[in-house]
Amino acid sequence: MVEHYEEIRRKRLVEGLSQRAVALELGYARGTAAKAIEHPIPPGYRQTTPRAKPIIDPVSPIIDGLAGR
Repeated sequence: MVEHYEEIRRKRLVEGLSQRAVALELGYARGTAAKAIEHPIPPGYRQTTPRAKPIIDPVSPIIDGLAGR
């Protein structure tokens, strides 16, 4: 994946192609090309909000209390 980002960044920043032209030439979405231009390495997965845990949330204080013993 890093190699793809490098190729997108090279075409945009060194060769001077537009973001749209880079995306079209390499077969990526324009959003992917924009992300590659913005970040030198892939940013990875980022969760926007914490995942709900409806099963364990009510008992997590009990579990945490037992873990401290």
